Amino acid sequence: MTTMKSIKRICILVVLCVATVSSYAQDLTENYSRAYASFAIGKLKDYSDSADKGVQIGYIYGYNITGNNAPLFLQIGAEGNLITSSEDGIRETIMGLAAPINLSYKLGFSDNLSIEPFAGVNLRYNMMAKLTSDDSDEELDYFDELDAKHFQFGINVGATININNLSIGYRFNPDMSNFFGFEGIDTKTQYHFISLGVNF
Repeated sequence: MTTMKSIKRICILVVLCVATVSSYAQDLTENYSRAYASFAIGKLKDYSDSADKGVQIGYIYGYNITGNNAPLFLQIGAEGNLITSSEDGIRETIMGLAAPINLSYKLGFSDNLSIEPFAGVNLRYNMMAKLTSDDSDEELDYFDELDAKHFQFGINVGATININNLSIGYRFNPDMSNFFGFEGIDTKTQYHFISLGVNF
């Protein structure tokens, strides 16, 4: 299954879920849960000029840290990522788990519309990272051969638009630690995420 087919199927599933949820008046100070799917695009800063693309499935819980006195939330989440790139028959695949931890604030514009800017940190564990070729059955394991790092630390900056139960979000996720251990080469990853989700 190609990455684009996966993205289309995930988006269709999310839209079908949203279609079953009735409109409701948003409570800006109430705790919430959100399930979402994202399309990702990014690259290693100094190591590669080609763009990595992928998909992400995630869940986040928003906990009001003011005791419902203001719409200020601590977001704690869990995500699974699959990132791929392909050029001249060479395919890169990176799979991992992440835990975003953010502070967010809801700005209400009507009973059914709010915007939620957020910022925080992102903790990622890279489970698999490899390079394969159409011309060979051999694989290049990044962890064994290129000193790739399993753990990375980054930051999150973005915003989510909530329309009834539907959420549409953008997040910029630059890493603060290198993916490879190459001396003198910046291999921090920078990803942009566009997400579609359901609040409940």
